[in-house]
Amino acid sequence: MKTIGEIGEFFRSERLQRDLKLEEMAKRTGLTQVTLRGLLNGQNDSRLSTVLAVAQELGLELALVPAGVAKSVQQRERSGAVESLVSKALRSQSKTPDPVSDRGGTRSDILDNFSESVSRYVRPKF
Repeated sequence: MKTIGEIGEFFRSERLQRDLKLEEMAKRTGLTQVTLRGLLNGQNDSRLSTVLAVAQELGLELALVPAGVAKSVQQRERSGAVESLVSKALRSQSKTPDPVSDRGGTRSDILDNFSESVSRYVRPKF
């Protein structure tokens, strides 16, 4: 995701999937409905703390990955080679067997493997 609009669209989709009312979400995050509506519609340049509060309420976590890794995942997702990471994470919560994996593992296994791959590109700061 590269724009506020894309983030807002993603959050809006996740909110609707969870059948979460805007009023309820505002109460639980401590944000106003106007602020939430602006973020979800991509109409305002929200503060990072607002984005993080909404992500947390939706059970999501903000992760920054190298552009090359993100581009590779997006290309594979478009080609149908991989499922969206959010879908994988949601499936891993229910430990659904993975029909795509040659190993017959769980969605959690796939996320672990992805995390290991990404960690090779992220250098710890000492």
